[in-house]
Amino acid sequence: MEKKKRYDYPYDLHTWVKGHTPGPWGWFGNTQFGQLYLATVKGGRVFVMDFDRWKMNGAIPRFQVRFQDTNNGIMYKAEALARYAVAPEVVGVQNLNGEVYRKDIVEIAHPDARLIAAAPDLLDACQAVLDCKSEMPQELREKVETAVQRTRPPAWVSEVQE
Repeated sequence: MEKKKRYDYPYDLHTWVKGHTPGPWGWFGNTQFGQLYLATVKGGRVFVMDFDRWKMNGAIPRFQVRFQDTNNGIMYKAEALARYAVAPEVVGVQNLNGEVYRKDIVEIAHPDARLIAAAPDLLDACQAVLDCKSEMPQELREKVETAVQRTRPPAWVSEVQE
């Protein structure tokens, strides 16, 4: 028997971001101690991304590279996961070679970084699904509405800030 796909789309987003940290995600931290990080809301604080000092005045994001099939892993600076424009097969400063004569990056090679970068497009896609006039499964509509609702600021945020 052939395994049925989640939905009948020509592609499966889950294969593109395989290994991403399951959501929901939220921002956490402490301004008194200079902490800011993106982590899971449920099931303990599994880090998605945090920041580290970089050079004299900057900060660099770090992403958790998890050990196979666990929530345990090591936080890696984005430069260790950078894919270079002039040599897209090279990932990370540790693998620099003569092919990388310019250090402009085109991607952070991590599934969570890809999801973050795709967020505006995914939001547009969700809006398109909600605007669709044709019949669709109620479960799909509810899932999309829930995702879109997470983009709204909390009720206590004034209209001026929206």
